[in-house]
Amino acid sequence: MKLTGNLLSECPAAGRVAPCAPFAVEKGAARSGLPRPTCRQESAFTMVEIAISLAIIGFALVAIIGVLPIGMDAQKNNRQETIINQDAAYWMEAIRNGAQGLDDLTNYVEEIVITSNNYVTGASGQIRYTQTQPLGYEITNGFRIIGLLSTPKYVYNDQLLIQSNYVFAYVRALSGAASEKAPQTNSSIKDLAFRYRLVPEVIPYSGWDNESAPSLHSLHNPAVLAHQEAYLRKVVDTLYDLDNVLYE
Repeated sequence: MKLTGNLLSECPAAGRVAPCAPFAVEKGAARSGLPRPTCRQESAFTMVEIAISLAIIGFALVAIIGVLPIGMDAQKNNRQETIINQDAAYWMEAIRNGAQGLDDLTNYVEEIVITSNNYVTGASGQIRYTQTQPLGYEITNGFRIIGLLSTPKYVYNDQLLIQSNYVFAYVRALSGAASEKAPQTNSSIKDLAFRYRLVPEVIPYSGWDNESAPSLHSLHNPAVLAHQEAYLRKVVDTLYDLDNVLYE
């Protein structure tokens, strides 16, 4: 038996095994039991495959970049809502209880504006309170800030509405990043701090509950009171047998 052919040769440049040329086997050699030599070939990505992969990656990046601003806006809105909810609880308690000694509020309240309309004289006006004006009524302490924010929305005289007040304040967030809080004096950082407009509505109870002009919120309105009592009876009758419901 005679076996001829080219042997596998080493690639001098990369040290790889180069594909061998086909062997020529003489007639009758296949019956000798010797295995036929095989050639190993190297494969790689073609330029077309690489171009398609880059196109897919490009489409994915465009989609990600398009969604990224939406995610950032949602995160910003969630942060602002969290801060407002925390500050709202603080302001509610301070105004409801007439808190005193909260002089730290001067670091956050920039301006309080009260717009008044007198329904007797027809006069109207607006007063802006800052830390420098009006003279003698500057918001330089917490007592005055809470007092101005507690201005009633409606003013009555013998059950007659004579004046309405619209109160709002420009406030820097009480909650949030510590770098934005006092004693921070850097104007650039303070300008970037989150601000909101606070609108308190303090409605005197006497204006809603009087015998001469009962309203929906008045206990002196028999029709509304009957509906309220019927509703409460229905709630008690429905929930009376439930062990996990507590009411008083």
